[in-house]
Amino acid sequence: MSTVIPTLNRTSSSNALRADAVIINGNAINLNNNSNGSNGNTNVIANGNTVFRHVRPFIRPWNQPRKVSICDKLMSRQQFMDQLAKEKILFHNEKGKILVGLIFQYVHSVATNVAYYMHIPREPLADLGMSLLPELGPEKQIISEYMFFALFISTIVFALSPLFLRHDRSVPLARRRFATLIFARFLCVCALAQSLRIVSFLVTSLPGPNYHCHPNSPAYDPPKNLGEIFSRQDPFTHCGDLVFSSHTIFVVLCALTWNKYAILKLWQRVAMWCLVPIFGGLVVAAHKHYSLDVVVAMYTVPLLWIACGHHFPDKIPLELSSSSNDLNNNGNDITTADEIECLSPNRTHLSSLSSLPPIGELPLNGRIADDLESGLLQRD
Repeated sequence: MSTVIPTLNRTSSSNALRADAVIINGNAINLNNNSNGSNGNTNVIANGNTVFRHVRPFIRPWNQPRKVSICDKLMSRQQFMDQLAKEKILFHNEKGKILVGLIFQYVHSVATNVAYYMHIPREPLADLGMSLLPELGPEKQIISEYMFFALFISTIVFALSPLFLRHDRSVPLARRRFATLIFARFLCVCALAQSLRIVSFLVTSLPGPNYHCHPNSPAYDPPKNLGEIFSRQDPFTHCGDLVFSSHTIFVVLCALTWNKYAILKLWQRVAMWCLVPIFGGLVVAAHKHYSLDVVVAMYTVPLLWIACGHHFPDKIPLELSSSSNDLNNNGNDITTADEIECLSPNRTHLSSLSSLPPIGELPLNGRIADDLESGLLQRD
């Protein structure tokens, strides 16, 4: 049996690799002889069989970076299982905020049914935004819903991305993404905003500006009894639940989520925040809310986001960072113990375990997160 070993050299002109010779059973055969006019693509015959064909085509230049495909960014099965184990640990700590946020969606739905039941059809109030913006009309109201679901679904996919995308080890720990932490912050702020919204539209019932809320509208159909109040689930045809806009709450939350957890360039952040007033204008032009409802939501939700981050910061348990699954495995990992900086007030290091809080949790927000990102906390 013949042994074929190509010898590769760099070309001086293109920094590419090419085969100049092959070794068959210890005998080197030079392939630079171009007498056959085949541009150096020489066929080598051994024992009557062609064993080496077209050996001169260029391989990728050594200094040309390899293109990264979407498959290169996906986790392996082992990485997915390790990430899932980390998310389970985080869910154990954040399950209170997540469950309260999910349950509150039903509470909010019941409250909007109560507002619809209390609503009295009247002529809409005077509104500056409705006077300045062109009216979309009943047929084009759906445009605002298209934009809403595009932003909302893209944010859900982004929040789930830590479960299937590889993590960049150059990203500081304070900016490392975990799906559990993203959903916990989102649902916590959403529940707080919805609680203020419920109080606002129940204490004062305003005439609905939407077309089905007008007097003598055939589409006006409020709940008629207690059973419908607790069972009806229709977020698109309510009346009376106005201050402040629920759609704008979710859109502002989406923008805040991208702003905090995504690594974006300046122009990308500006573009994301430009979508918020554009969406607000569509809501007003569709006569789904007054301008008041949109404006109040735009400054209330960011304030609640800041307050929630201060009182309920994202936390990484020490058991997650020091578990054996977090050790560097073939260069792929999320968090190792030596990557966690000291988070105590005097900025001592994690090597001194006595300086850690007794509850075993490391807050990743506020000044500490800024110090981590700016490199003020140095490793030994």
